[in-house]
Amino acid sequence: MGSPPAELAPDDPSGRGLVPAPVRGQLLDQPETASAAAVGIGVRADGLLQTEGYARAVMRSAPVLPPVEEMERRLSIRMKRQERVLERSDPPMMWCILNEAVIRRPVGGAQAMQDQLQRLIQLSERSHVTLQVLPFSAGVHPAMDGGFTILSFHKMSDPDTVYVEYWQGNVYLEDSREVDAYVLLFDHLRARALGPDQTRSLIEQVIREMRVDGEVFP
Repeated sequence: MGSPPAELAPDDPSGRGLVPAPVRGQLLDQPETASAAAVGIGVRADGLLQTEGYARAVMRSAPVLPPVEEMERRLSIRMKRQERVLERSDPPMMWCILNEAVIRRPVGGAQAMQDQLQRLIQLSERSHVTLQVLPFSAGVHPAMDGGFTILSFHKMSDPDTVYVEYWQGNVYLEDSREVDAYVLLFDHLRARALGPDQTRSLIEQVIREMRVDGEVFP
């Protein structure tokens, strides 16, 4: 199988593209086929979970910024991609594990961060989304080297694929031994993470702690 469809292929933090350049053009027009995505311990909210304000701040964190028009184009692609995936009649099952730093590190200012946290709560209440936070109290964990995404597909002939991202690019892993290793890693992470209800409670607590315009939001 080739690289995953663009709709579920994770974004890189700078917004340079949805998928590797050699296949980007041909994938953007392909129909969505992924049936599930497991996102392990990212350092930011996954692209499919981001609000517009949060996504813009992430893109603006790149060392070298593209022209404003190009950044807005990339932002538009990301938002449309969310709609295609999350609002379709048969959305993929998503299981996301976030480092606690994701919900505590201010991105884009207080209001943008509050909006992002509210978005996470709303998405976590959907039947096809499971959201867990790996708390600081869990200490050292087996995914300290970085995040990853495991993609599954409807067709039995399409094997699971692991997407691993680094600053200057990304790699797709399809070897069954490598995929199995990441599946085991994900199982260990979700066993150590807070449950969905505890996760929502923690996010709500963080929102209460945030100050916007000098006021504490209850």
